[in-house]
Amino acid sequence: MKIIVLLFLAGLFSREPAGLQISDTKVVLIIDKNTTAEDLKYFKSELWSKKGITFDVYQISRDAHDMITFIEIKVDCHDGQFGSASYRLTNSTRIGFIRDYKTLADQAFAIGNIDKE
Repeated sequence: MKIIVLLFLAGLFSREPAGLQISDTKVVLIIDKNTTAEDLKYFKSELWSKKGITFDVYQISRDAHDMITFIEIKVDCHDGQFGSASYRLTNSTRIGFIRDYKTLADQAFAIGNIDKE
C-alpha cells in the first residue's frame, strides 16, 4: 500500500503543468490568469528543448493575488511559423498558441485567445 501511495505522489509532482502539451505532431500552450512565473519558465525551457520553439513573455501584469491580468507573448517555431499576441486575462479568457505539424493540418499555427473547451 505504501508503494502505491508513493508512486501516486511521485506522479503528482512530475507532471507537466496543465497548460502545455507536446507530442510528435502537435504543441499546445494555454496560459490563464492562474499561470505562475515558474510555469512560464518551464514552458520556455520545454518548448525550446523538445521542439526548438522560442517562447518569450514581453510584458506581464499581475494583481495583488499574483494572478495574471495582462500578458504579451511572442512565439517563433523557426520553421516559418511565428507570431505574437497580447490579452487582458479574466476568469473566462486564455491566451496561447497551437502548432500543428501534420502535413494536411487545417491550420498549422494559431496564436491568441484560446477558447475554453
